Amino acid sequence: MNNKTGLYFLSIEGVINLSCKIARFISDITYMEFQQVERSYTYYRSSNTNFEDELYFEFKVDKQIGTKTKIDNLSTEIYAIFQDYDMYINQYEIHHLSWLVEYVEINNLKCNYPRFSKFIDNESDKIQYSTGV
Repeated sequence: MNNKTGLYFLSIEGVINLSCKIARFISDITYMEFQQVERSYTYYRSSNTNFEDELYFEFKVDKQIGTKTKIDNLSTEIYAIFQDYDMYINQYEIHHLSWLVEYVEINNLKCNYPRFSKFIDNESDKIQYSTGV
């Protein structure tokens, strides 16, 4: 959009209902509240029964990325979020301090988002982890 590098979010999900409502009010970004979220240092599970969305994966955080690539910086510091809203695509500019980014190994991935089945049908090009997210 306007030659701006960015991230297109199919869904932005939050755990704390009040935080999602405040974020929606302040930014108009459509945060979705997930009813069930479990996470530990080795796995993550979330579900939203309103949409029959489910995500589960086991992971192992590896070493920190030394030198970030251009796409690493664009996806963790300065970027635009694009999201559908009615008949429009909204663009939100995001700028924040740099986050540490680490490699992560994903195992036992179960991704079920029926609303987005036409988009989610292949392996990810890049998988990384950051505590800043």
